[in-house]
Amino acid sequence: MAGKKLTPDAIARALGASRVVRLSSRRSKGPLDWFALAQTLQGRLVSRGGRPSDPHWDTKRLVPFSRETWERLSDEAEELSAHGRKVGPAQLAAIFIEERLASWKGRQPGV
Repeated sequence: MAGKKLTPDAIARALGASRVVRLSSRRSKGPLDWFALAQTLQGRLVSRGGRPSDPHWDTKRLVPFSRETWERLSDEAEELSAHGRKVGPAQLAAIFIEERLASWKGRQPGV
């Protein structure tokens, strides 16, 4: 399934489900959410010889975080990096922000 996006409909087909119940995306629901995030990172972050980045990103800004939040982002980025492409805490934060904003507008992130 490498290279294919993991969607609820794809999971339903693979499991032979007769119906799909859409859940609110307000909270993380478990390991599948982190798996989907890891797939998103693999698909969006590309390397051009340096640190992998999303080719659509064209603006850099400084965003303040509490120490606790930054440590959590760092820990999660390290964990996700162990399963594929290296990701930094700021990249993870950017993906979170873009995905949340996209869900409010009903659009795909990075598009």
